[in-house]
Amino acid sequence: SPEVAFDRPDLLAVPDGSFGGSDAYCDMATVPQLRIVIQNQGQGNASPSVTRVGFSPGGIKDIPTAAVPSGQRVMLAPVPIPKACFDPDCDFTITVDSKAQLNEATGESNNVVDGRCNQP
Repeated sequence: SPEVAFDRPDLLAVPDGSFGGSDAYCDMATVPQLRIVIQNQGQGNASPSVTRVGFSPGGIKDIPTAAVPSGQRVMLAPVPIPKACFDPDCDFTITVDSKAQLNEATGESNNVVDGRCNQP
């Protein structure tokens, strides 16, 4: 059986709020943007890292991510959605710890989430 280290962080991206589904990260109220929260569900503190958002099409945006204590969350600054991404909808991928700087308890298997924003 795999060895589980209980003193390591485990980061994942979650939507801001209690919404679910592939569009839960989308904030289309004023300007199209993503609202991303980084949650540490591990037993260890996570040092600063980089979260990457890939828009398809539209390019890649790397976001410096602050340290996240065990059991806590940090809200990233809103990520503007490039106009080019809407064709007609915008597909995106969020990758926490995108440079694999952290030694996470469960590995990197839960670090990637895909979503889609519908054109406003």
